[in-house]
Amino acid sequence: MKPLVRFSVFLLLLHAVLKIYEANCDSSQCAENQTETLTTTTTTVRLESDQNCNLSIGNDTTGQGSITDLTPGKVYKVFFICFNCCKEVTMKPEAVRNLHVTNVTTNSLTVNWTEPEGNSSLYRVNWTNGQVNTTETSQTIKDLTAGVLYCVSVTAVASDDRTEGQNSTVCRYTLPEVVEKLTVVNVTTSSISLEWTKPKGESSFYRVQWTDGTTNNNKNVTETKINVTDLTAGVLYDFTVIAVAGDNTTESEMAETFHYTIPEVVEKLTVVYVTTSSISLEWTKPKGESSFYRVQWTDGTTNNNKNVTETRINVTDLTAGVRYDFTVIAVAGDNTTESEMAETFHYTKPNIIQNLTVTELTTSSMYVTWSKPEGGSSFYRVQWTNEGKDETLNVTETHINITNLTAGVQYEISVIAVAEDHITEGNSTMVSHYTSKCVMLSGCESVLNNNNNLYFIDPTRGHLFFTLCLVNMRHKHRPKYTHMHKQDLMDIY
Repeated sequence: MKPLVRFSVFLLLLHAVLKIYEANCDSSQCAENQTETLTTTTTTVRLESDQNCNLSIGNDTTGQGSITDLTPGKVYKVFFICFNCCKEVTMKPEAVRNLHVTNVTTNSLTVNWTEPEGNSSLYRVNWTNGQVNTTETSQTIKDLTAGVLYCVSVTAVASDDRTEGQNSTVCRYTLPEVVEKLTVVNVTTSSISLEWTKPKGESSFYRVQWTDGTTNNNKNVTETKINVTDLTAGVLYDFTVIAVAGDNTTESEMAETFHYTIPEVVEKLTVVYVTTSSISLEWTKPKGESSFYRVQWTDGTTNNNKNVTETRINVTDLTAGVRYDFTVIAVAGDNTTESEMAETFHYTKPNIIQNLTVTELTTSSMYVTWSKPEGGSSFYRVQWTNEGKDETLNVTETHINITNLTAGVQYEISVIAVAEDHITEGNSTMVSHYTSKCVMLSGCESVLNNNNNLYFIDPTRGHLFFTLCLVNMRHKHRPKYTHMHKQDLMDIY
């Protein structure tokens, strides 16, 4: 018989056998012990106990001990020629492809994947304390805890709802919750301290970031507080605190706050000019930054203030001879954060005294009076020169009797009101006058008539005539000597 004829006969016989096998698969099912060593993969069916047993699927696929190149996840009816029986076999599905997390919140995450090659009926999604079956290629998992690591596995399941492929797994942290009650608790010229409350859920550490608008800095801490140092005085700093999960990457939303550091205190606060109604101050700009200066002053009763941007101020409308306490404070750009106070005080100059007058004099003394000046003063400094020597006497009354003078000599007497610091003086007022040149004898009397003439009367010179020494107080004339009849003397009065 020719070879071609023989091959054709073989094919016809094989086709006939397969037809018989297919008919048997409908009626003869294999016993459990016959196929207990049967194993499947995604593409191969293998009878481990008898590698010589011929297996067939349908009319076209055969193999000795195994059949390969099958479709993953597909259900096949396998005929075992050696047992003359049939068994329905489901191939394992392939693993899902490209499993990844597409969306993460504090309490949920979404996983997506690509369907596997071959066949599958559904997908089994597993995670800690949870499982769900889906026919979609994505799944959102909810009711999770913030900041926790979740590993999600997805397994393709064949149409028998039992046969599973190799699972694919992806792990991801949920977002930590935002920190709560972020608060600035302490501020200095070079540091700002922050505190906050631990967020719900879990977190590994906190990333604290701060900037002055130019330079950015950050520091990781595990406690719910931080003291940020090496800052510039009077500058605005913006702070953010972020809770970070255990992967050092997954972060919460930011909690934000801002604050100015305290400006430095102004330097060299000095009183540079004083009048009876004003005091001028100057100072040096402090280190760091500040927006303006708040100048405050008080006389102990009334408080006043004024904001200035320059490093000087002339405070007016003050009362003469009064102590004023001044404070100068550098204020930051929020108009609230203030430096420590620089302090000084000074008295305004007392006003000039009024109505300085010599009201009585002798050959060795002058009695001087004046009126208290407007405003305040503590005492009066009375000054004169006596025989080339400067004399000074402080008095609290508005009069003084200056003694031990020389007869017939002109004296210039100045009176100055002095403030309570015993230093700040008003302008001086001066009066000039001669002492009397008359010598008052024992028993003499002195009288002052309405014309401001002072008469010294010597009754020892006789009964009819009197020797008088006349001094005109109004015009400061030198004394004049005269003799006057008693009757004429009486007419003076």
